[in-house]
Amino acid sequence: MPTSMYEADGLRYLTYTRSETVYIAGTPAKTTTTYYLGKPIPFQTVGTSDYSYTKDCTTTFTVINKVISSFRIQGNDCLSD
Repeated sequence: MPTSMYEADGLRYLTYTRSETVYIAGTPAKTTTTYYLGKPIPFQTVGTSDYSYTKDCTTTFTVINKVISSFRIQGNDCLSD
C-alpha cells in the first residue's frame, strides 16, 4: 500500500516511504598497560557516546493512464537492484 496518493493535472502520484531509527551503543573508556624497560606505563583510550540515526527512503511514482511514467527516490537508505 502506498504511504500517500494524490492526483493533479491528470497525473497520479503514489508515494512509498520507509524509515528506521538505528541505535549504536557507545564503548567505555579502557585502560591498558604496556611495559618499557620493565616499568608499567598505563595508557587510557577514550570511550565513545551512544548515538542514533534515521535511515529512510521515499519513492514517488508518477502514473499516467495506469502506466508508471517516471519515479523519484529520495533519502539516505535507498537501494536499487
